[in-house]
Amino acid sequence: MLPGKSNTTAEFFSIADNKVYQIPCPKPMIRRRICIGSSHGWLITVDESSNMHLMNPLTSAQFPLPPVTTLPFVEAVHDSQGRVTGLILNRERRADGTAIDRRPPHTYSLPDAHRILFRKAILSAAPDEGSAAVSSS
Repeated sequence: MLPGKSNTTAEFFSIADNKVYQIPCPKPMIRRRICIGSSHGWLITVDESSNMHLMNPLTSAQFPLPPVTTLPFVEAVHDSQGRVTGLILNRERRADGTAIDRRPPHTYSLPDAHRILFRKAILSAAPDEGSAAVSSS
């Protein structure tokens, strides 16, 4: 995924066709998202607040994925307006809650946390709108 020539378009490079395709940007705007994977015609994107989404660039279908803060070792840091400004990465814990690593947790800026947490995403199968794996509700 490449930035488009305007705020309303995005460009995609097809390796198979060796060609750049321009498509309208789905709402909400995807230009600021980072693409961390693609499979079966879907993109896995991360926005500036660390929210992940599945998106089909041809149909504009989008589905939010569970937030990274659902992981037991990740906590969000918010500013006074409630926006996520960073992530605290706690150390891995045993089932009884005791820390495996005794070092204190570290707060990362969003760009640094993105480099640590979001390297690559892979879909094992194409999402179907009617399946239990993807729900729009």
